[in-house]
Amino acid sequence: MRFGPVPFHHHIAMAIECYATSSRPTAGVEAQAVFDLHRRLDLRPSVTSFTSLMCAYARSDSDPADKVEKVFHQMVKQWKAGDDFAKPNLHVYTSLLSALLKSSNPRHFEKAQEYLLEMKEEGLKPDAHVYTTLMAAWSLRNCPEKAEVLFNQMEQDFRSGNSEAMPSFKAHSTRLIAWSKAGNPEMTSTALNDWIADVYSGVVKEKPDDRAFSALLQAWLRSDRPDAAQKAEMGLKQMYHIAETQGFDCRPNARSFTSVISAYAKLRDPNAAKRVVKLFLKLKLEAANHANDPKMQPTPVTYGEVIVALGRSGRGTKAEDFIFDLIKEMQAKPRQFWTECNVVESFFGSAKHAISSSDFRRKNVIMDELSRLDSIASPHNRNTYGSDTDWY
Repeated sequence: MRFGPVPFHHHIAMAIECYATSSRPTAGVEAQAVFDLHRRLDLRPSVTSFTSLMCAYARSDSDPADKVEKVFHQMVKQWKAGDDFAKPNLHVYTSLLSALLKSSNPRHFEKAQEYLLEMKEEGLKPDAHVYTTLMAAWSLRNCPEKAEVLFNQMEQDFRSGNSEAMPSFKAHSTRLIAWSKAGNPEMTSTALNDWIADVYSGVVKEKPDDRAFSALLQAWLRSDRPDAAQKAEMGLKQMYHIAETQGFDCRPNARSFTSVISAYAKLRDPNAAKRVVKLFLKLKLEAANHANDPKMQPTPVTYGEVIVALGRSGRGTKAEDFIFDLIKEMQAKPRQFWTECNVVESFFGSAKHAISSSDFRRKNVIMDELSRLDSIASPHNRNTYGSDTDWY
């Protein structure tokens, strides 16, 4: 079977797409040079050419919003001039929104919302990916209310017959993260319960796991409420119950325990220190029973939060002895113990501050031991970014 020659504008589109899928830092500029051949050869760019050029800018430019939007407006102008082959489709709008959401300019975020409405007015149905992309962007900018509005719109679209807007695992987890980061345990709990309800109704296949349930514990930790630690511990118990009775993979691990311990460590209360010690000993027992599971092993942050809690408790000799035991344990840890934690320096800073501010009689000795431990950890890890209790 013989085929006729491929139209030249198809070759241009393929060349632009090659730049769009490359990792070249100059991909946008080079794709634009190829795109300009349309004008020089008196050819009309296709939707594919426009979209690939937008993607090339989005991949290669750190802030591509204005350039991508300019290409989009050029496409719309061609379409409204009578070229139906240049009519923006769902993929075009998705590329546009992705570029706008990479911007550091809040104005582009508001524009993204406007383009979402424009999509609907043009008869296009946003899918779950479009909604989740917008939600994640607002979450990164600590605007959970905006993410919540989008999630509700997605659910409404789905109930109205848009099957592509069915809330996904990523949509639920993005919503959950947004509220957890904001320190709003009530809304985090609502998001988690809605996710579970969607699992049982068959909307979502993936069940929330230990990280999702730990997000609720972290929401309590971030809330700074007087009863946050007790509420977080109740959440820890709930994780055990749901894992045992409903078959969810949400059995608490070291990160879950550390979130609760951190909440208690914020309290300058001897009773809080008692709870911390009990939780830590329970975690160590769990770790021993699951020795081959790295997620169950206490991290430097776990140890550090225990030391902070004891330092703030005002307790005497027993607390000091327990801290010395913790330091000995850490001194015997392998190199991997330090290299897998991304906040070693903040661990030492918090622990030293708590001890130096304490009423311990042997605090100078403890400080010396912590400095010695610091010298062991220093060659292995000096990353001060992030939080070891963050799962996202």
